[in-house]
Amino acid sequence: MTTYPPTPRPWLVVSGAIFQDTLGDTRGARPIATMVRNEYADRAGIPPVERDANARLIVRAVNNYDELVTALRDLLNDTEPDRIERAYRALYHTREE
Repeated sequence: MTTYPPTPRPWLVVSGAIFQDTLGDTRGARPIATMVRNEYADRAGIPPVERDANARLIVRAVNNYDELVTALRDLLNDTEPDRIERAYRALYHTREE
């Protein structure tokens, strides 16, 4: 099975589509993923506002992946109070999109 690397981070959300953040240069930007906006999604009872919120949640999790993994490792491998505090801050004060 061939494995492909993920699109480099950071990512951002624009009108329900997820893009690689090209630091302001949007020429040639292509979406990584788009939220479904069709009759099927509407019949499923998922309004566009919720789909956009899901896209923002995905981007927030992806952009904070390294910090979250570090925080979890700190919690599992170390009981020093300062490391636990750092892990807490990383988990609850992560960057927005």
